[in-house]
Amino acid sequence: MPIQILDNVSRRLFDGVGSVYVRGVRIAVLSGDGRVIVPGADEPAPANTPPVLAVIPALSAEVGKPFSFTAAGSDAEGPLVWAWSGLPAGIAADGPLISGTPEEAGTATVTVTLTDGGGLSVSRSAAMTVAAAAGIAPVVTAAPTITGDAVAGSLLTVDIGTASGTPAPTATIQWWRDGTDIAGATGQTLRLAAADAGQAITARVTWTNSAGAATADSNPINAAAAPSLNYDAGALIYYEKGMPVLGSASAVTGVAMRGTGAITMTATGTGADIASGPGGLAFLAGKSLARSGLANLPMGDGIFAVVRVTLNAPPASGTQDILSGSGKYPRILSLSPGTALVVQAVGDNATNVAAGPLTYPASLVVGGEMDDVANTLRTLTLDGSVTTTPIALTDPSATALSLMKNVNGTLERLAIVVRPEGSAWPMSFDAVVADFRAA
Repeated sequence: MPIQILDNVSRRLFDGVGSVYVRGVRIAVLSGDGRVIVPGADEPAPANTPPVLAVIPALSAEVGKPFSFTAAGSDAEGPLVWAWSGLPAGIAADGPLISGTPEEAGTATVTVTLTDGGGLSVSRSAAMTVAAAAGIAPVVTAAPTITGDAVAGSLLTVDIGTASGTPAPTATIQWWRDGTDIAGATGQTLRLAAADAGQAITARVTWTNSAGAATADSNPINAAAAPSLNYDAGALIYYEKGMPVLGSASAVTGVAMRGTGAITMTATGTGADIASGPGGLAFLAGKSLARSGLANLPMGDGIFAVVRVTLNAPPASGTQDILSGSGKYPRILSLSPGTALVVQAVGDNATNVAAGPLTYPASLVVGGEMDDVANTLRTLTLDGSVTTTPIALTDPSATALSLMKNVNGTLERLAIVVRPEGSAWPMSFDAVVADFRAA
């Protein structure tokens, strides 16, 4: 019985066939003709072994800085599938590689799983710490600039400019008058006061982050005194007690108003006549003064009205309109039952601002300013303070005005001033308020 021996390993078979295993494959040699047969399917395949995956070290990264790491793994049988989990925001996986730019500081547990074609897998985990970005102190890249009319009573606005830095710096503002900070002036706007006349006004912007601070000063604005209060040349409509009237002192039929508007307001309505005396025009909740057809008067970029009046008693019903009309203008009225005084921006965005509570009799100065350039409604309240309310405005356009409608009281002074298109106020609201409150 012939026997073929390979690699010094053999097996004797009763059918006369010698067989040997070489590297896991049986080779049989037939005794008759020497032919070689290599079988395969009838023998068991070698056992699959799991992939080999290297230990992942602790990983470190920094917010805002590129990061990458490649895991190491292998398998004799191949191919391999890589799966990652727990990656921080900004990091993505591509096979054994994870890379990207971390977005947030913190610590995450990162896990990678390596799976071979036979379904066997192995996993490794490690902590990945993302540190906060190293701070970069602010650097001013554009200085602040001031715009606005450099006249007492006008509004200045500062554009804060720009600054770079990590993390992004924040800005604070301090206005200065001749190198000295103006107490409480820390907003983006500044209303020039009489004390600012002749002074250099600047705004200092300080940029700050965790790494430091940087400051920059604006261009200086040399404030001028407010124009003298020439109501004939600066007001659209002006009245003061003692002015001539039409009709008679006991039955006024109209008043030729002073000012650039050169208009006459006439008595209208029913009831008690308007009387003229040393204290002004007396109304008894009967007739009032009115004028329509004002559309051709220049209204420009703003309008304000200031009134000095004495109110004797609340209205029997409804509102009492010290100043009213139609179009876009500042309406001054008391709401029913006459216990609250209100200044109302009439027009694009009707807005009521309380001017204060009323008790009778009441002698008061009240007013409102609508500024289309600043987009504000300013209200003179009964305590003498001026409030500012942001409001979207377009050019004022009062087409009709009425005075002292349903009012029991006396009109002592009135000034209505408009801001010419593209120009400064001919006189400031604050200066007129101060003048009316003084006399």
